[in-house]
Amino acid sequence: QAAQGESPEASVAVGPLQVDFAYRRVTLEGAEVALTRKEYAVLAALARHLGRVVTQQQLLKDIWGPTHVED
Repeated sequence: QAAQGESPEASVAVGPLQVDFAYRRVTLEGAEVALTRKEYAVLAALARHLGRVVTQQQLLKDIWGPTHVED
């Protein structure tokens, strides 16, 4: 089950961009896009909250975990 404010969908499409959460795959106009783990994590976090404002704090928590310490 998705956390509050998250998309429960298995994938999200925005125009020609598709993020497939189940397979951790991103395609653009049908072609797979090579992303690093962190790049995928940032894109997936934003895609899961599609249409909502995502704060820096939420991104840090989603991507680096709840133990992330800011400088």
